[in-house]
Amino acid sequence: MERKPSCSIINISSSDWEENRQVSPIKLSSNNLERKTSCSIINISSSDWEENRQVSIKCKNHSDGEEERKKKRMKVSTNIRKRKRSSSSLTDNSSDWGVNSGEKFKKVSIKCKNHSDGEEEREKKRQKLSSDIRKRKRSSSSITDNSSDWGVNSGEKFRKRKSGSTDSSAGEGCSQRPCVQVRRPLALDITSYTFHRVLGRGTFGKVMLASTPTNSQQVAIKVIVKKPQMANRQSILREARVLRVAAGHPYLCHMHAAFQTQNYAFIAMEFASGGSLKDLLKKEHHLKTRQVIFYSAEMVCGLQYLHSRGIIHCDLKPDNILISSEGHIKIADFGLAVEHVFGHDTTCGYRGTPKYMAPEVLADQRYNAAVDWWAFGIILCQMATGWYPFDDKHGDAALRHSILENRAKVPAWTPSKLVILLRKC
Repeated sequence: MERKPSCSIINISSSDWEENRQVSPIKLSSNNLERKTSCSIINISSSDWEENRQVSIKCKNHSDGEEERKKKRMKVSTNIRKRKRSSSSLTDNSSDWGVNSGEKFKKVSIKCKNHSDGEEEREKKRQKLSSDIRKRKRSSSSITDNSSDWGVNSGEKFRKRKSGSTDSSAGEGCSQRPCVQVRRPLALDITSYTFHRVLGRGTFGKVMLASTPTNSQQVAIKVIVKKPQMANRQSILREARVLRVAAGHPYLCHMHAAFQTQNYAFIAMEFASGGSLKDLLKKEHHLKTRQVIFYSAEMVCGLQYLHSRGIIHCDLKPDNILISSEGHIKIADFGLAVEHVFGHDTTCGYRGTPKYMAPEVLADQRYNAAVDWWAFGIILCQMATGWYPFDDKHGDAALRHSILENRAKVPAWTPSKLVILLRKC
């Protein structure tokens, strides 16, 4: 039987062996030092010392291995017990299947279902949280300005970003109001405008494209020369009044400002970048049916609005029908308009362009709002066919005679419905 020594090794010489043969097992004196031992004296020869030392090392290693194996066995046993407990929660033994087996199965299925529902709810919460984070990032990026963004146009950029942030914050709520860009009123001083080019000319003066440094909006300024002794004063004031009334309809040209100097009167109006109907007819000769219906419908709406306010245009022609950048009609030039004509009231006077004058105007008779519908019929014929329905190639006298005596001529391929409509005009 092997024994594990618990005492330290002591060198004992052969001469001292006989003297200390009867040494007590508790105390041993050597070199005047007292040492405590807990083992009996063993006869150890010099030849067996190395073997005894190897045996002690092997015993120590063997004991350490036993402890490690014991720990591994305990760990394996605990893992097995854990697996049995987890499998026993789902797997039923043969002894468990009885009267209440259906209820047990239902409980297990309900647990699984609740687990899946919880997963779906957590997924929805994660998606909602991520969407909220993205919205906050967008709103913060629209408001926060980098140092590189601050320059000459910093005010405009700030206004754009501010309007974008209000749109994003309002989109999160249930109800929202449209964001309307605030426009400053135009200046009432001619020196505040920068003129770019001439848009058109007439007997009144000319129309020029202009803008202001404080407002990037482009406007069309009508420059009217004041006649001696203020002969055209009433005409200028009348046009300004009609333009104020026209501001209530989308298919009529709107006025932004009106001011004057000693020799000129200025009316700032909205700029229609699409040109005029005359320019479109020169380019296309005649329009498609859908375009004719679209433009004529908007012209009818604009004329009905003017007539309901007691205003007769009296100078309706393709030159005075503008097209906006969005492609809508804008009836303009109210310099020859007549006010306060309601219902069966009539007026008189030679007004307008001869090619688009009604027979009663040429005959110097009294007339009413019907003269605008006569001009509308001629414009409708030109849009649909590209032809003028009367003789306009042999001077003003032949033109006047053709309008008063002859019937309107249209091409043979003109649709019958359009011919009937033109006869009504």
